[in-house]
Amino acid sequence: MSKYFSHLPNIMVGDSSDDSTVSNFVKTKNLFRRSRVLPDALKNFTFFQRYTIPGNFKPYQVSHAVYGTPNYEWVILITNDITNIYTQWPLSSEEFDKKIRTVYGVGDKTLDTKCWRTKEFKTPEGVILVPGGLIVPESYTYRLPNGEFIPKNRLIERVTYYEYEVELNESKRNIQLVFPSVIERFITEYDQALQYPNHSDLIQGEENTKNPGNESFNRLT
Repeated sequence: MSKYFSHLPNIMVGDSSDDSTVSNFVKTKNLFRRSRVLPDALKNFTFFQRYTIPGNFKPYQVSHAVYGTPNYEWVILITNDITNIYTQWPLSSEEFDKKIRTVYGVGDKTLDTKCWRTKEFKTPEGVILVPGGLIVPESYTYRLPNGEFIPKNRLIERVTYYEYEVELNESKRNIQLVFPSVIERFITEYDQALQYPNHSDLIQGEENTKNPGNESFNRLT
């Protein structure tokens, strides 16, 4: 991710002192700049493909597999709005087992009921009467137009804590990637979007750095 931070513009930020002299400001990366330009950059860029993260792959491994280099891991993360790899990226088998032990202990709590969930139920004509995946109480019932109730084993299913954790982890595997043929173009356009427009607050000779200005300048800009 170090390569990602090299793309961010700089900003002068004051320390906790009330003294506003230049010596009390330090140059740092404007992390908030990403939040402002990413939605527009993605909206104007449509060359994406769906991708399922295999096995225990980490971002740099996906980057190497798709682009031939690990250096584009930051592109993978920002285009999927991943800001915390520990909670938004699928855990490896070892990491998943560790989480289960940490959260649920070594007993059989993982086999307890987390929730009850509907199964999709259709008419013979293919009309969906009950959509699948709805969280419902165990007592949930559904009466058909003819007055009969759908049998419980065809209507709902029990989801254990373990099944829930597995499904949650697996749901993070589906991401979108910039096509390899246009990855450099995407980076160029993203870099251009990150840059500050011409403004009097820019430090002369350092077009990529903003002056401290007043406190309103140091907010999400």
